[in-house]
Amino acid sequence: MRRFFLLLVFCNIVYFLWATSVNTKMVSTAQHVPLYDQKTVEMLRLVPADSVNIVALAQQKALTISNPVEESEPAKEEHCFLLGSFVDKNQAQGLADQLVNDNARISVISPETYEEFWVVFPAAATWQESLKNEQMIKGHGENDLWLIPSGDNKGAISLGLFVDAQRANNRLNELRTKKIDASIGVRAKPLFAVKVEIEIDQAALQVYLEQLEQVKTAVITKNSC
Repeated sequence: MRRFFLLLVFCNIVYFLWATSVNTKMVSTAQHVPLYDQKTVEMLRLVPADSVNIVALAQQKALTISNPVEESEPAKEEHCFLLGSFVDKNQAQGLADQLVNDNARISVISPETYEEFWVVFPAAATWQESLKNEQMIKGHGENDLWLIPSGDNKGAISLGLFVDAQRANNRLNELRTKKIDASIGVRAKPLFAVKVEIEIDQAALQVYLEQLEQVKTAVITKNSC
């Protein structure tokens, strides 16, 4: 009996020591939380590919598919116009030099000619005789003259140059009253213009024309070429 009692005491001691050792161990377990909301889990099912209506799905999900809108550049057009009429080609070239533009082709052209009416006393056979003619005309009271010293018309005496035929005739009649036997020669002379060819949209063209207005000699005579 005594042995049985001692055995029970021994068992109690062993059980006590085992329970104590288990409680002293700090064991923690983390609660596993799902990364999704279990209440809103959507059930998926497989359907045949030919039965899927892409448009309907897009409408149900309020999906909008749109392509990016590209801004189109203003339409450019070819424009051509002429600036001025110049008797002096150098004056036309000076204007062309002021209008240099990367988008424009600038050139000096001669689209037409004009007539000059030259009141002249003909050249004599020799220079000495032409000098005598000059003195004769001055002796008749006419000092508005020029004895041409060289070139194809050397020896001729110029008595006036006109662009209007009537004014030239009036001058000729005036000389004849002074017994000066002059005549009228008609000469064709080129007129020069600046040709501008430019490819540009309407808005930019308006700006370009406004800039031209600031140049006094840039007068548009034709708006098409």
